[in-house]
Amino acid sequence: MRDADGVTPDGMPFYDFTQLVADGTLSRAGLTGSLSLAFINPNKLPFTYDLVFLGKLNHPPAFTTVPNVEAVAGLPYTYDADATDPDGDSLVFSLLTGPTGIAVDRATGMITWSPRAADVGTHTVVLRVEDARLRVEGTHTVEDLRGGFAEQR
Repeated sequence: MRDADGVTPDGMPFYDFTQLVADGTLSRAGLTGSLSLAFINPNKLPFTYDLVFLGKLNHPPAFTTVPNVEAVAGLPYTYDADATDPDGDSLVFSLLTGPTGIAVDRATGMITWSPRAADVGTHTVVLRVEDARLRVEGTHTVEDLRGGFAEQR
């Protein structure tokens, strides 16, 4: 190869594409700038080559807490959904499915809900956490039971 940026410990020449990737991260379906590769072949003999991309892969976040699966009509329901990202990327939480009135704090993952008597029953909650490139969803079932103090009057 001509004008390689360096050589790996195994003796393989490489080109560094880092400056061609905005913000140092290639987004899903993203493109880099262009770079021409040149080979030195003075004898003009046929040859083959392997193109290998070396880079840091993005890993998906993962939930680290067990959901609170029981709610009581008339009492506040909370679940502090925590997640970590192996790459240290910032995380954003969102609620995809849940009973009427349930909410999630996008920055902390704290889920809050004030179940009413009309909410007694089983509810599916789907929570998503993402790091801007990869995401994971967690589904749990919340059983809303009758019998909160506000309901016993």
